[in-house]
Amino acid sequence: MTLPRALSSLNTDISTRVKQLAIALPLTLLASSTLTPAQAIEFPDTGDRGAPSSTAGGGTRGGWCEEEITWADTSLLALAPKINVITFAGDQASLWLHSSDIFENRTAEIFVQDAQTKDVIYETQLQLEGLEPGKFIKVDLPSTAATGAPLLEKGKLYTWEFAIICSTGDRTQDYFVNGLLESVTPSPALTTQLATATPAEKAELYANAGIWQETLMLAEQLSTAMPTLLPNLLKSVGLEAITQPQTIETNPDTYSTEEGTV
Repeated sequence: MTLPRALSSLNTDISTRVKQLAIALPLTLLASSTLTPAQAIEFPDTGDRGAPSSTAGGGTRGGWCEEEITWADTSLLALAPKINVITFAGDQASLWLHSSDIFENRTAEIFVQDAQTKDVIYETQLQLEGLEPGKFIKVDLPSTAATGAPLLEKGKLYTWEFAIICSTGDRTQDYFVNGLLESVTPSPALTTQLATATPAEKAELYANAGIWQETLMLAEQLSTAMPTLLPNLLKSVGLEAITQPQTIETNPDTYSTEEGTV
């Protein structure tokens, strides 16, 4: 297998499960003046970290996949902050993506590299099935490597890529999105505040601390009780395009995948 853009070939395969979440987005966004602070949660701009400047999908040249496909800015999007660094405080990182159903039945690959050494530390392959408007793909990365050590070390930067394979014979045609991952340690003050906070307060605390994954996960979990929380969070990081009216399916689908770790 030829991997895209200078990634080393890996031959180990294990199995995992990747969940596609059905997230109901409201038909309209309320004006910010009518929202409580938690409902109007915004994620701050924490500065340039050298990540790719856009969370939207792209490729090495125009005309990816079949020429008859009509591409749009929302064909493939990573749910990530404007600086495109996914920070997380827990033991496990997750990638959240918005994909058009034009990629139905295609194979996608995920790679994670050490940003400094360029070593590939994780590789997974999955079949895209059941893609429908209004759904997000959530890919949970393993918390540990094959050695038993944490897959992502605290304080280190890792690059990730989600590539949809258009031609197995020419991987330069991949349609992909990429960014950075960083495992962070909450400050003692934040840990103390989180201990007694409600879920909505926790989302706001994580956002103020610049910790993206926990902010996003809590906003999604609260989407039924606080339906404006998630779309307003996405709007704050420039992803308002996917908060527009969409057809919603309420039952999550499950992908079968093949993956390998080093």
